[in-house]
Amino acid sequence: MSLPKEYIASIKFGTETDSMDLDGRIIRHRKIADLDMDKLNSILMDFTGLIEQLPPMYSALKHKGRPLYKFARMGIDIKREPREIEIMGIEVLKTQKDILTLKIRCNSGTYIRSLANDIGKVYGTGAVLAGLIRTGIGDFSISTAKTIDAVLDVAGNNKAVESSDWIISLQELFKENISVYISKCSEKKVLNGSPLRADMIDTDRKGLPDLLKELKNPKGRFKTVIAVRSERGNMLTLHETVKGYRMENIKSFDEDFTKSVVIF
Repeated sequence: MSLPKEYIASIKFGTETDSMDLDGRIIRHRKIADLDMDKLNSILMDFTGLIEQLPPMYSALKHKGRPLYKFARMGIDIKREPREIEIMGIEVLKTQKDILTLKIRCNSGTYIRSLANDIGKVYGTGAVLAGLIRTGIGDFSISTAKTIDAVLDVAGNNKAVESSDWIISLQELFKENISVYISKCSEKKVLNGSPLRADMIDTDRKGLPDLLKELKNPKGRFKTVIAVRSERGNMLTLHETVKGYRMENIKSFDEDFTKSVVIF
């Protein structure tokens, strides 16, 4: 969840809704001429890099234990604080009358509907999100994904997966996560669910400095998930940070599991 994302977003100008997409109640509507791309390109440059964004009311963010969208549906507006997000890139794919289609690369926690709304405000006509496809997460791309029907066909017919582009190893799946290596005498403890302790970690192996840096300066709103590996580098467990420096076991992998594959 914390990996960078890539989206294809369609933004319709001249319309504003309470949900910032086409499913919401229309607040304002105006007819507009063809889009001024010189003006829009200048605006898009200002939305690239580190920017402040106000999370939308129609979101799953919690307030007093309840998602904001539940308050929004009751007509209640909750005060929210702007958050710093990063837009790594915006590419114009096409324009069609009052609709602009963009490819957007951003960090986790970015709300594309808020981005569409903010771009519309600066442009002066208002805008809503008219369509959205998430095309990538980290190094994983929709271009290499398989359809549900194709996966069910393989499973239903007990076919062997012949093409290597179907297969993602456990090592590859968690390659973006910080890895730490533990001593042989600690393996059984962590596999049985023990929290990760400093005296278990091999301080001569890479990974520990990255872990300490992340614990000191956590990124984003998600817990840090750590890949715990044996001295030989095999995946043993996933641990996540809980209340600061405590690292709890969330998943243990036996030897058979580490030899299995993930269909993507």
